[in-house]
Amino acid sequence: MRNYLSPLAEAREITPKGIGSFAVAPIPMGTIVATFGGTFLTEVDFETYPSERRNRSIQIDIDQFILGPESREPGDSINHSCSPNCQMRNATQLIAMRDIAVDEELTYDYATSDISQYDEFECAC
Repeated sequence: MRNYLSPLAEAREITPKGIGSFAVAPIPMGTIVATFGGTFLTEVDFETYPSERRNRSIQIDIDQFILGPESREPGDSINHSCSPNCQMRNATQLIAMRDIAVDEELTYDYATSDISQYDEFECAC
């Protein structure tokens, strides 16, 4: 399964983050904005992959990860925020927490789907 980014959004290059996803049309609260797919792995198997690939992945339980695709896809471009406008609805779907305006960046709090230290980063919020 591959990652999905809603047609209501697009990935764009931004400084200094690199790439982010932005609304290209109004996104109503509750809309699925992204679905994360990939290979389901235990932590032991997950740790054998390079960090660049692990950084495009998501933790779905204590010992379960979804390893993202080999190359970056638009759905991989949703950045962290401590004040996000999206949240995980289940292990693989990201939904809008509120109405999102055109040109607003889509964000979610990575800590809500990460209980291991596989992708720790310094928060810039």
